[in-house]
Amino acid sequence: MKRNNIFLMLFTGLLMSWVVMGSVMHSAQAQGMTNELNIRGPLGEIDPDAKVDAAGAKKFYQNCVGHLPVGFTPSTRDDFCTCASVSITQVMTNGELDAVLGAKKRGDSYYDVALIKYVDGVASQCMENPVRTLAYISCLEERAHDHRIRSFPAYCSCAGDIASRMMRDRGPRDMVTHYTGMESNAELRPVEAFIKSPAYRRYVYTGMQSCIQPAYMEWR
Repeated sequence: MKRNNIFLMLFTGLLMSWVVMGSVMHSAQAQGMTNELNIRGPLGEIDPDAKVDAAGAKKFYQNCVGHLPVGFTPSTRDDFCTCASVSITQVMTNGELDAVLGAKKRGDSYYDVALIKYVDGVASQCMENPVRTLAYISCLEERAHDHRIRSFPAYCSCAGDIASRMMRDRGPRDMVTHYTGMESNAELRPVEAFIKSPAYRRYVYTGMQSCIQPAYMEWR
C-alpha cells in the first residue's frame, strides 16, 4: 500500500512539473510571436521603416518592366529592372520606396530624401549598362554622321562607352537636378524623365563627338 502511495506521489509530482514546464514554454513562444509581430508591424500591414524584402523587390520588378520608357529595349529594360529590384533591398525602406513611386510628391521632406536615396543608390547605379546600349542605338540611328567614319558599329560603341561613363560620374546629380526642376513630375518617374532630358542627350552627343577622330583614322 505504501509502495502504491509512493508511486502515486511521484506520478503526481512529474505531472505537475510537465504542466508548469509546458506553461512556461507556451508563454515564451507566445512572447516570441508577439515580439515578432511587433517588429514586423500589425498582421496584414507593411512596416514602412523595414527594408524592402524579396516580396517587395518582386513587386517592384513587375511594376518596373511595365513603366519604363518606350525607348528601352527588352534587354535594357530587364537589365535595369533586375539591377534595381536587387538594389532597393539593400538601400531603401518600404516607406521610402512608396514615396518615390508616388505616395508623396516633391516639397515633402520625406519624399525629397527618399528621391535622392533612390536616384543615388538605385537608379543611377543601374543605368550604366542601359545608357551604353541606348546611346549605341541612338548613334546608329543618327542620320547626320560624317561620311568619313570608317566603321559605324565601332564608332557608336565608343560613343556608348563614353555616355555610360558620364552616367556613372554625373548621373546621380543630373537626374536629381532635372527631375526636381521639372514643373510637373506627376506622370513621369526619375528614369523616364532623365531619358527625355537635355542632360541625357548631352551624354550621347558628347560620346559621338569624342569618338569622331578615332572613327576617321583607326576603325576600318
